[in-house]
Amino acid sequence: MRLDRYFKHYDDLGPQTLADINSVIALDNQIGIPPDDRLIVEIANLDLDELERGLSLRRDIVRIESELKLLPDLCIKNSKSLALTTSMLRNGVGLGLCAQTPREAYEFVREQRARASVVIKILNEFLPLLDHIGLDRSYPVNGLNAVAVAALIASKIAPEHRSWIGELRSLHYDTFAPSLAKWERPVSAERDWRRQVLAYGKRSWPLVHEIRSAAAFFRKKGIGKWISGRTSAAKAARRLVMQLGLEEAHPQGDALDSLAQHVQELNRFRERPQRGLSVG
Repeated sequence: MRLDRYFKHYDDLGPQTLADINSVIALDNQIGIPPDDRLIVEIANLDLDELERGLSLRRDIVRIESELKLLPDLCIKNSKSLALTTSMLRNGVGLGLCAQTPREAYEFVREQRARASVVIKILNEFLPLLDHIGLDRSYPVNGLNAVAVAALIASKIAPEHRSWIGELRSLHYDTFAPSLAKWERPVSAERDWRRQVLAYGKRSWPLVHEIRSAAAFFRKKGIGKWISGRTSAAKAARRLVMQLGLEEAHPQGDALDSLAQHVQELNRFRERPQRGLSVG
């Protein structure tokens, strides 16, 4: 009867026979002394996910400590050698050297030193250029390509236009806009005139007084034009029209006057760049 009551009382443990009771006794012996009740209460109140993460971290710590015990004791090693080794391992190049033989490593280092010498030489050649264009020597290396491109572009600028470069550095758009608007009109007229006299090409325009003299000759009519037609001025006028590729048979007086006015405006603007910047 006592065994029957025992089985009923501890039914949740699962023993049904005497052999099951022996299994429970063996399990109890394996557990040993049960933990303090307060510890069980604290564990029961823990978040299971948090407990699992803590146990996983503890397992990692135990594993790392076991692996470290298998490594040689570094306390007896030279501190300078350890510092050099640490530096190499932190550097990508150093990691590559670790997989090479000493001979391969020395050859690799020699190649890198030669390449570094070339780079240093190039950087030193850049320093005067940085000083010339007003950049600080702490300018980042990845921006030197833009500096080189700027230098190449500047080398292609015609000498007569290079004086503008220094002005543009300190120029504000609001200040320059009026001058730009004034410059756009002669530039547009320049394109139109070049299209009209394609045969003349990109040569410099004739002098203003030569164009006006030719215009005065071609405005003459009748006997006056016939009489002046044998003079040197007439010959120069015809030669100029021929150079421009214009047809002498058509009236050219007004056209030549317009060209003379255009050339005069261009000369005035080119001769006074500082004034052009301050106008407006």
